[in-house]
Amino acid sequence: MLLALTTVAIAACQTGTTTGMPTASSQPPPEDLLPAFTNTIWPAIVDYNKHRSQGGPESERFHDIMDPDLKGDNAGIDGVRAYSALRDAAQNLGQTDYDNTAKVQHSSSDITAAHSEVSSFTSNTAAVNVCYTYTHSWYRDVKDKQQAPAASEATVELVNVDNTWYLRAITDDHVVPSCTSGRE
Repeated sequence: MLLALTTVAIAACQTGTTTGMPTASSQPPPEDLLPAFTNTIWPAIVDYNKHRSQGGPESERFHDIMDPDLKGDNAGIDGVRAYSALRDAAQNLGQTDYDNTAKVQHSSSDITAAHSEVSSFTSNTAAVNVCYTYTHSWYRDVKDKQQAPAASEATVELVNVDNTWYLRAITDDHVVPSCTSGRE
């Protein structure tokens, strides 16, 4: 009887899936992580979101902050797919689209990070949750344009290569009621 209970207890503590994402650590994140995100990575994302041209300075800056494994001849088909998904995710921050059913155009102004926090990390990967704000605009006719403040959250996945943090992915981008300075 004791053996059966022990087996059940051990089985209950095991997890069945792994996501590949970093896990929480009792150690503080590396000191260079948030400054790299705040001063280099996020501004490059914002510029690329605003100026989506290929080959321009904003595109070059965005390319420079991308995970080196997603670029170049050695990226492979998975790297090419991840590269395209990352570019699309950066361009789609702020929910710019056209509602074909209601015939309403939706757009946003410049995105601004209101709050960023490291949610998990390992020695060479990290996930940063960022809440960002923008002005949401919508109209059927540009003469009848309406605007309202808006907020969204996204998870930004980073990788550390040769002591430099790079952008690997932007996931779970979704609209939220507002950004707070911390989670209660």
